[in-house]
Amino acid sequence: MESAKSLVTNASSLVSFPSIAIEVGKVINSEDGSVRDVAKLIESDPALTAKLLRVANSAAFPSVSEVDTVPKAITRIGSRTINQVLTGIEVTRCFEGVENAAFSIDEFWRHSIYTALIAQNIANICRKVEPGVAFTAGLLHDIGDLILYNATKERGEQCFSQSLLDNDGLETYKTEQEFFGFDHSDVGYELACQWSLPTSIQESILAHHTPNKLEDIPDLVYVVHIANSLAVLCELDSEDFSEAAPILDVAWQSLSLSPSQATEIIGDIKASAEDILQAFSA
Repeated sequence: MESAKSLVTNASSLVSFPSIAIEVGKVINSEDGSVRDVAKLIESDPALTAKLLRVANSAAFPSVSEVDTVPKAITRIGSRTINQVLTGIEVTRCFEGVENAAFSIDEFWRHSIYTALIAQNIANICRKVEPGVAFTAGLLHDIGDLILYNATKERGEQCFSQSLLDNDGLETYKTEQEFFGFDHSDVGYELACQWSLPTSIQESILAHHTPNKLEDIPDLVYVVHIANSLAVLCELDSEDFSEAAPILDVAWQSLSLSPSQATEIIGDIKASAEDILQAFSA
């Protein structure tokens, strides 16, 4: 019988492991890791190096001087953020061969990057979650979509089309559950487990639509839950919360965040998001 786990297992030949980002994370978290050690790992992959330099010179990390070496890029971006940026670059490469006919891949990554940047900003405001972790969790929150809709082909197209009729595509996970018995968050969770990502990121992928899936709900889940809806508003150039997926009141309360604070974030991230999107996909 088809399951979220079986889809991820069957996709292993299509989806590569973000190995350099994982190794960089280990070096950064070690007591004796240095910028030079991180730079050597990155420089072993010329394509990754080129994309990292583009990101370092983007509007997301403004400066008067140009970055032309990996150590300078690490310094510009920051050692606490560099792994999140690398994860983003590597994950987009991991899925380059995974196609689907249900939705636009460009729009998928745009929504993911909007969510990542908004989550990072929320983390900076509420000071309850490490901003770099929030960025990664936001970037990966919908990653299960890419496997689910590649694997289910025509049924996936039917499901996506039906979700547009049911709720304008704002709560696609509900239609997925009706069609498949699970949804993209379950698939993303299984992939995050396979990649041995941190538990907090696994949980934020699993529960970003429905935090109550978890008994003990970490703040990171609420951050991504809110960021996902704000990203939709960002895409629509809207501040009308009725045009996005509903946000639980307890999420605002847990983070001591107000909707007015959240909407201020939307206007700040668009230029950065477009620059990062171009760098990731170049």
